[in-house]
Amino acid sequence: MRIPLFTVIVTIASFGVVLAGTVDVYSVTGRSMEPVIVSGQIVVVDRISYRIRAPRRGEILVIREPVQDRLVLKQCIRVDENMLVYVRGINSAASIDSRSYGGVQRTRIRGRVVLIGGHRNG
Repeated sequence: MRIPLFTVIVTIASFGVVLAGTVDVYSVTGRSMEPVIVSGQIVVVDRISYRIRAPRRGEILVIREPVQDRLVLKQCIRVDENMLVYVRGINSAASIDSRSYGGVQRTRIRGRVVLIGGHRNG
């Protein structure tokens, strides 16, 4: 039996409400993560993991970007001994990332993407 993706997202989002802020749901804007994640898609973000452990290479993070102080999606490429996270956009031509602002302090990490859903409008 196949469960529609929208049903899965709504179910996970509902658990987020029950778990009082442990899960966030975002609608993506921008091109920095194309072709993996495109503008208009929905992502579900786990806010608990990084309270317990450091980010791992390859994980997609939601961070509060140091330059414009806004939430953005980036891929973790490295974590150094000072717990700074180095991140990049998959579409490097359309991304402002650690090449511009260096490592990201762990306190600026909102969470990790655990589910990438369909487009908000269909």
